[in-house]
Amino acid sequence: MFSDVTQAIIGALRDALPLQPGQIGLRSPADTDETCLLGVFPYSLIKDPRYQLTDSLRVDGGKEAPPLCARMCFMVTSYIGKKSGLADDYKLLERVMQFWGDISELAFSGVMQPSVVPAPRIELLSPDEDTVNKVWQFSGVPYRLSLFYQCAPIAIPSLRFTAVPRVSTAGLEAKDI
Repeated sequence: MFSDVTQAIIGALRDALPLQPGQIGLRSPADTDETCLLGVFPYSLIKDPRYQLTDSLRVDGGKEAPPLCARMCFMVTSYIGKKSGLADDYKLLERVMQFWGDISELAFSGVMQPSVVPAPRIELLSPDEDTVNKVWQFSGVPYRLSLFYQCAPIAIPSLRFTAVPRVSTAGLEAKDI
């Protein structure tokens, strides 16, 4: 499920930004890939207490335990400034902020979200300096201008399924009272 969400995030950025598809991708800041100019780096996957369901979901032939709702935090980093200067880093990240500000709901073609869970939303985070330093722990790699986002809720389907047999014939008899 998280890979579907990550690919949807990268795909949405590829569609919205004026870069070649190979220039936007999943990238750790420690990677040395020079072709990637905008990197998406998931750094945290945690349970989202805002969307915890307790009731089973009805599906064909039975009931499925409620999904676990989680959130994924990720960092978007610009590497374009290595070649052309810091001003281009600013311009690229401004476009990313504008895009996610305008289109905050994420559509993805992976496993469908149950109807009781809202569509995942992309929200800009404002982490403090300590959080940024904890996320950016790559020795020998200087910090680059980055944005921090979260995507939530992401419904992870349960593996518990209870089959409920269907009633095929009704055996009713009329009795005299």
